[in-house]
Amino acid sequence: MQQSLDDFLSTHRNSVYSLFRYYVRLNKTFLLHSDIWYEFKQFIKTDVGTPLKDTIMEKLIFNTQVAVFGSPWVYLFVRNGIANSKYYKYHLDDVCINEVLVSEYLAFEEEEPDLLKWEEIVDSFRNFEDEIIIGMIGKYAELADSYISINESLKHAGAVLRRRVNIVWVNSEDFEKDPFAIEKLGKFAGILIPGGFGARGTEGKILAIKFARENNVPFLGICFGMQLATVEFARNMAGLEGANSTEIDQNTPHPVICILPEQVNVENKGGTMRLGGYKALITPGTKAHELYKTGKIIRRHRHRFEVNPEYIQMLEKNGLVFSGRSKDERLMEILELPNHPFFFGTQFHPEFDSRPGKPEPAYLGFIKAAVERKLKL
Repeated sequence: MQQSLDDFLSTHRNSVYSLFRYYVRLNKTFLLHSDIWYEFKQFIKTDVGTPLKDTIMEKLIFNTQVAVFGSPWVYLFVRNGIANSKYYKYHLDDVCINEVLVSEYLAFEEEEPDLLKWEEIVDSFRNFEDEIIIGMIGKYAELADSYISINESLKHAGAVLRRRVNIVWVNSEDFEKDPFAIEKLGKFAGILIPGGFGARGTEGKILAIKFARENNVPFLGICFGMQLATVEFARNMAGLEGANSTEIDQNTPHPVICILPEQVNVENKGGTMRLGGYKALITPGTKAHELYKTGKIIRRHRHRFEVNPEYIQMLEKNGLVFSGRSKDERLMEILELPNHPFFFGTQFHPEFDSRPGKPEPAYLGFIKAAVERKLKL
């Protein structure tokens, strides 16, 4: 039997009232518990008496960090102003809330929410001054949504700079079949190589990295992309012929990328990856420090292979800079080339920390460099 609004408030009134009032007045972040949200949504109806669409509202609430997380949404929720908000008008045209006046029960004062910040973010995604084209090099070119987090992170950075980011997927195996095809990468404002696993297409990715390094094209390598950047540099700048990752070639004469030492004798690999957030210490005076503006960050990881500590000194001697390292300095977190417009690799996944209006610094730096390159083309 559906609980009435009076019964619901009589049960939850004190907790709901105190939490809502506190967070609204202090303009703090507020997230409804799923149980309370389930109860509330029963009483929020449209003009024709249809409940709010769960697929829209619940997905926003539990899977994003946008306006619905903030006190403006809470205030709009309890006052019925969602349909009149510019943000919701942009994104939720099919959600039209009838006046519920929960405020009468909770004794809220009449206030207008300040949505200026969010309206600015929305505007940055709608009005661009120019566009740039980024080449994404991988073997899943036909499955672009496999890297949706990276796609969105590039858009977050582009919006801040008022640039529409168009992503063109390039199959790395094309370069293995026709090495001269690599020249088509020159049309891009930047080249990105995302994470991945397995040997297929890796030589094509290494050729793309070499092209970016030699032709001053902004480059960003994520996880496996950083590892392959290390391999490319080892082969072509440090003179380590045949250098590779043991993930790709277990018999390589120069295993510059190898499995974590403590996992060498592990036969069952299930559940043994380096997962979750880890600290990275950033070296002052580097591009990484310029981007992050701090000496320590925490970023999320998902990998098993690392830069081989035995080759770090040789790689650095030849000009590669490892500007981010684990707390014990055993694991390399960030690499860069100081005499390049933007050559940057991260062992972690920075896309998991990117938000609309707050792009992750590695992506923002990459897109800034891409914008500068386009101006010179």
